[in-house]
Amino acid sequence: VFEWMLFELVFRFKPAVIVLIGDDGDFFGLGAWDKDPLAPVSMRADFEAPARFIRKLRAISGATIIVIPGNHNDRMRRALM
Repeated sequence: VFEWMLFELVFRFKPAVIVLIGDDGDFFGLGAWDKDPLAPVSMRADFEAPARFIRKLRAISGATIIVIPGNHNDRMRRALM
């Protein structure tokens, strides 16, 4: 629902610049907290979802997109180091 609402606003107002203020992905599988054993964990989905979201946002808006990393984005950085 959130994506649809955001895309609708972007399509309607056509901003030149969009600033995403962090945590565009959760990276649940990389978190330090205990996991729900019944929750699906897919590292591939964790990595692909934010990129797919930004690609769709760019395609709909044509705007310059600035991403300010949040603490959940840092999970990915720590996993890669």
